Amino acid sequence: MLLPNILLTGTPGVGKTTLGKELASRSGLKYVNVGDLAREGQLYDGYDEEYDCPILDEDRVVDELENQMSEGGVIVDYHGCDFFPERWFHIVFVLKTDNSILYKRLENRGYNEKKLKDNVQCEIFQVLHEEALASYKEEIVHQLPSNKPEDLEDNITQILKWIEQKRSDGKNSSPPLFSRNGDERNRAVFQYSRQKSFQDTHLEGPRIPCHKRQSSSDSNSELSNVELRQRLHETLEEVEILKTELEASQRQLEGKEEALKILQSMAIFGKATSHTQAVLQKTMEQKRSLEKEINALQWEIEFDQNRFKNIEESWIQKYDRLNCENAVLKETLKLKTEEIKMLKSENAILNQQYLEVLAMLDIKQQQKMAQEDTCQDRSGFTEVSGLELAVLGACLCHRPRGSPCACAKLAASTRKMLLQLKRELELLQKSKEEAYIMADAFRIAFEQQLMRKNDQALRLTQMDKICKKATKWISWQHLEDGKYEL
Repeated sequence: MLLPNILLTGTPGVGKTTLGKELASRSGLKYVNVGDLAREGQLYDGYDEEYDCPILDEDRVVDELENQMSEGGVIVDYHGCDFFPERWFHIVFVLKTDNSILYKRLENRGYNEKKLKDNVQCEIFQVLHEEALASYKEEIVHQLPSNKPEDLEDNITQILKWIEQKRSDGKNSSPPLFSRNGDERNRAVFQYSRQKSFQDTHLEGPRIPCHKRQSSSDSNSELSNVELRQRLHETLEEVEILKTELEASQRQLEGKEEALKILQSMAIFGKATSHTQAVLQKTMEQKRSLEKEINALQWEIEFDQNRFKNIEESWIQKYDRLNCENAVLKETLKLKTEEIKMLKSENAILNQQYLEVLAMLDIKQQQKMAQEDTCQDRSGFTEVSGLELAVLGACLCHRPRGSPCACAKLAASTRKMLLQLKRELELLQKSKEEAYIMADAFRIAFEQQLMRKNDQALRLTQMDKICKKATKWISWQHLEDGKYEL
């Protein structure tokens, strides 16, 4: 059998959520809060600036709940009921709270003045109850009090009884445990004061025993004592019922008086002087301007933080790259230093050999070497060093006319080629250093250009976000002219 669907409605703050969750935990039915459902699925159609809350997209909410409601066994909680299909629910409960209690609850929630005043007036004039009666059949709409924890427990007990009876007999009609007399009494207009009600009660009290005495005297032969006692018991029950109704009327009258005081205080606040209203308007304008400035400063702070973050990352990359280059240069410098030390040691050895060779030569050979140097200078051999001459002179292979042998010339040419190779190596090192400098220049220029492009892309992204926010705000401004229900 299909489980029943229940709708809990009423002004915000009457205790729908507490009743729905507790009822779901005890009955095993599924509890659905329409506000939470809309928040999770973003089922909104704009934003109401006056009430400071989003506007519900009713069509999307109905589409979202259609499958769950067709399965049955769902408790729906929402402060509106006119957009739900009538076929969904087997019974509708409208919770009612005294105006003073409701005012304190909404005030503790932090509602603004406009929202609080409208909700209290809605509860005073029973707008949601009339809306439920207009949207659903009258026999399935019931109004329940929700002022104290005892009311909560009584409501849960009555609804659980109805659910059990619904499961057992499967009828669509609700059992008589929800009396509609209380609803009619709530809608009645009490024109008499409490004193008048008490006087009427006391005046009716003595008339009942008089009537009983008269009837007993007229029909003493027909009525027995048992019948008299039964009538007396029924009369006393009627008196108790009248007392209960009188107490309920007094409580309702007290609630009406407190609500009237609240409305009067709101009216006094609404009739404030023009100076106060001007000061309030000026304060609101200053608040809006400060909010705009704060938003602009927040955007600038976020933009600067992103820019600083990018700069920091780029400098970290540069630092790491410089560390790597520095390590490579240190290794190169170490190798160069060792090479220089080796060359210095070789130079010292060659100088020593040069001095030894010069000491071995006599004066005539030294003069011949000087003449040969002169001839070689004239013939174009200007790059021959004294060390080469020493090597040529140290050769022991004597040729005619004192000319050097082939081995001496080969040694001299080899030495000359070695010197040329050293010069070429130095030139290559210089060109390599220049190439490194050029590469660093190109790299720095490329990084600067990349940073400029990143900054431009970031500015374009921020401007795009600002344009989207402005477009959304303009669309909400257009939606303020329509009527949307919370």
